[in-house]
Amino acid sequence: RDQHLRARISFVEEVRKGLLVATSTTSGVVSLSIAQEVLMSVDPGMKQKLLYEYLARGFKVATKELQEKVGDHENPLTAALGVFVKYLKMGVIMQKGRSEGAAKGGKGGG
Repeated sequence: RDQHLRARISFVEEVRKGLLVATSTTSGVVSLSIAQEVLMSVDPGMKQKLLYEYLARGFKVATKELQEKVGDHENPLTAALGVFVKYLKMGVIMQKGRSEGAAKGGKGGG
């Protein structure tokens, strides 16, 4: 359980740092395209369904609404960086690459 918590905190912190860099020119405003790019850079193996779940959570919208907004450059979804990260943290965080490694650790490793 502790390992999962540490991995979750680490993932969210990596996303937060990536968003800080990516939004340095937008005064900390996260757009859907920026959030998508940062999440994929933190976990390149993330499946689209999980990506959309995280994005929907961060922007606090339904997944269906999020899917309708993908590619909408005239009226994009946006959120303050702190708000996006706050909502992202409010749920299960799973990372493809890291969860597989943790599962393989098994007993007696180390």
